Formats: sequence, C-alpha cells, structure tokens
Amino acid sequence: MTNLVKLDYPQSSQVLRRTHKIWSGGLSYFDYQTYFANQKNSTWGRHLELYGLVDENSKVLSSAKLYRLKARYRQKPLSLAGIGAVFTAPEERGKGYATKLISSLVGAVDQFDGALLFSDIGADFYNRLGFSHMGSAAFNLTLKSGQAENKSLAADIVLEPLSMTSLDELDRHYRQWQARQIFSIERELSYWQYKADKEFFLHQRSQLGWPQLLTLRLRNKGGYALLECGGATLRILEIIDWQDPQIFFEAIKCLTSKFKTKKLRGWESTLKSLYPGFHLGSIFRDSELYFEERSWGHPMLAANCALMEDCLNEVFDLSPSPFLELDHL
Repeated sequence: MTNLVKLDYPQSSQVLRRTHKIWSGGLSYFDYQTYFANQKNSTWGRHLELYGLVDENSKVLSSAKLYRLKARYRQKPLSLAGIGAVFTAPEERGKGYATKLISSLVGAVDQFDGALLFSDIGADFYNRLGFSHMGSAAFNLTLKSGQAENKSLAADIVLEPLSMTSLDELDRHYRQWQARQIFSIERELSYWQYKADKEFFLHQRSQLGWPQLLTLRLRNKGGYALLECGGATLRILEIIDWQDPQIFFEAIKCLTSKFKTKKLRGWESTLKSLYPGFHLGSIFRDSELYFEERSWGHPMLAANCALMEDCLNEVFDLSPSPFLELDHL
C-alpha cells in the first residue's frame, strides 16, 4: 500500500540525506541542507513542496519537488506544475514507484494547465507518462587562435557578477524580449532573486569550484547575456536581445582572449532568436562547430487543458528549443 503525501521534516531530511551525493553540487551535507532551506524560505520558493510516495511505515520510496510556475503562450497566461529532483531509493528501483509518483503528482494538480520537468534520464520514461520532449541539443565551438576582435565594441562591454543590484534591469530586458515570444516562462523579480541566491551560494560554498554567474551588457544598448567561465570553457546560458542578439556573440568574441577561452558551449535555445539565417561560423571564423544531444536537462511538457494542448502542438515544432537555461528548475 502506497500513498502520495507532502513530506514532513523528518521525511524531507531522509530524502536530502540520500540525494546529497547526486545533487549537492559539491556542498557539504550541512550546506546542502541549508541550500534547500534557503530555497524553501525565499519569497519565490515558499510554494516549493517536496512530495513522496510512501509505504505504510512512512518510508519514502520515491520523491520529487513541486514548483508553481507561470508561462505565456501567445500572450495568454498558463499555470504549470514544475516537477524537479525526481528520486527513487536505489533498493526500491525497478518496482514502478517513480511511475506511480509522477502519475499521481500530475493527477493531483488538476488546477494547473500543464506540467514541466527537465529529465536527466532521457525522454523515453517521461514520454510514457504523457510528456513531450522539446529538444535539448547543445552546441560546442572549438576556437582557433587569433580571433580578431571588435575593439570599439570591446570598450562598451560591461561584465560583472550577477548581483541583486542588476536584477531590475535584467528583468526589464527579459519582459521586453518575452513580449515577442510564442511561448516563454514568466520570471517575477522574486524568481530572479531565487536564482541569483542559489548560484551565489553554490559559488561561495561548493568544493568543486562552482563558476560564478556573469552578466554581460553593452553600454547604450538593451539586452544581456548570462555566462559562466570554467577553465578554458566559456558557457553561454542565455542571450536576451529583441533587436540584434548577434552583437552579443560579437561581444563574447571580445572576451575569449580575456578568459583564454578555447571552447564555447551553450544550449541551442541560446541561438533561438537568431534563426534561420545565423551561423556561429560567421563570427568565429575557422572554428569547429558541432551539435550534440545534451545528456541532462531534457525539457519536457505535459498538457492538462485545451490551451496547453494548442501550445504543445505549436512549440513542439519550434527549433531550437523555446526554453532558456534559467528556466531549468
């Protein structure tokens, strides 16, 4: 006999203890507990709940986080159940508990228009539960030496760590960009704060040298880019510019010598607003560019109403993926 329940403190602690090695990002167990508590106590994260499938002895067999998200489809509001951190104890795997957990969780949130999750185990399992895979190709660009930079553009670059003082401006640019999108996730200012706090905590406390989240802006121009620099790799999380996003790749090119970058990486949605005529090779000449299916974070949607069905039918055919890196739960 199993039941879907909202986990209490002892049960949540049981889950955190089991998932520490998987999702701690290099945090100690104490810091991992603090990291989760900070999320729960933040303005945006107060609605975050940890649910579990439990047996008659209250043992947690399988668990997941449930978030409340807002989205827009052709400027019409949608409410989404965000599902994250799906975990089944190793000794309980292969018994169908995760399947029952997700099915029960989706069935229990009828007030939502649909559900969103990012799968780390590929798409097949969640396809069987009614989720559709949106695509998650990643691009990798190996740089050749001697990339000429635009020196006048380099003088306009403002590069700084993501901080609370810059969130208002990023939020404003995102909203202007969002007004032109078919489908997008809503980001309240409290959502930005939630994300910034998570990244800062990991950067400060992780034993793995978690990279700092950087904001790239250009003087006298709207938009921004979010970047991470780890070793010789510069990762592009997202680029938001409703006028000329290509200029941010030109600006990133200026940064490659500063960071001694040998490789650029990013999710395909970074290139979304540049399609269909754009090719990175037009900026980074003689560099090697290839795409591959990302091994984690596959975005998946399920519909729970007619409007969400319409949305799903349309965004399913969008290439690249309509999701951005910061949408990841």
